[in-house]
Amino acid sequence: MMTAFRFLPTLAIAGLLFSGCSSADKNDYAVIDGEILDIHDEIMPKLEDVNRYSEEIKSKIAKLDSLQQEGISSNTVAEQRLKANDLLVRLHTADSLMWEWMHGYEADSARALPNDDEVRQYFENEKKRILEVKEKTESSLRDAQQFLEK
Repeated sequence: MMTAFRFLPTLAIAGLLFSGCSSADKNDYAVIDGEILDIHDEIMPKLEDVNRYSEEIKSKIAKLDSLQQEGISSNTVAEQRLKANDLLVRLHTADSLMWEWMHGYEADSARALPNDDEVRQYFENEKKRILEVKEKTESSLRDAQQFLEK
């Protein structure tokens, strides 16, 4: 009987350690979720720029088309037209990626997963996805701005 009592403190400490890990994991998820939402909040206002640049590029395409209709055709006009189309596609892609990400982000459902590794993997994957959205948004905006300044 005395032997059983000697193991109780060890079991109690082990129980506290394991319950502490679960709490730490939940805090890790909360930190990653916060980082994800911060990135989202940084990108969201830039979608207005995406839409504005898209409209400006469409206008530039219309001007380039009218030059070609007037018989003014050159390699430069053709190259600008191709570049404008490419930028328009990239801006549209950035916008679409953001909306797809927002509609697919299920943080509450992920937290309810039974396996901590699955939860962690979900949040890490979502952080990678939103960082990709950020990179595509920022690069397309930067390139569109440079194109429109010419």
